[in-house]
Amino acid sequence: MGSARPDAAEVPVEAPEGLHALFLRGRFPEELNVELFGGWGRLAVVKIFKGRPPHYAPWAELFGASPHLYGSPAELAIFRWIHRALPSGSNLYAEYVGDAETERQLRSGVPPPATRLGAVLLRSGFLATADMYFPEGGREGGQKIRAVRL
Repeated sequence: MGSARPDAAEVPVEAPEGLHALFLRGRFPEELNVELFGGWGRLAVVKIFKGRPPHYAPWAELFGASPHLYGSPAELAIFRWIHRALPSGSNLYAEYVGDAETERQLRSGVPPPATRLGAVLLRSGFLATADMYFPEGGREGGQKIRAVRL
């Protein structure tokens, strides 16, 4: 149930199953922003950067997630959708602000792959590799887990 979107051949043209998507141009020609909506309203925003060979590799970021996303079937569907949009070896940055269980696990020393979010990422075809925390905020956004597409 997707909607019209700017040209981006590698990016799926439909929203994840059961969701609606609003496809928006990014800051650069290689960047696409996708707002994903479900029964609770906006669930998250996904930024997909298609890369700029040979200097910049493709990557994606999920941010602005609604608390309704965490632990829902939509969470797994979205990460699997992102997996289809990226080539192997690409990075995914999954913000976990508001994911109380993952936040608690990371604070107590659980490694990212062993967290609740790390398990969802693995089921989606990503390996969580690092907890990315940027105390200065700004363009870096909030806390996120970096994962690599397998």
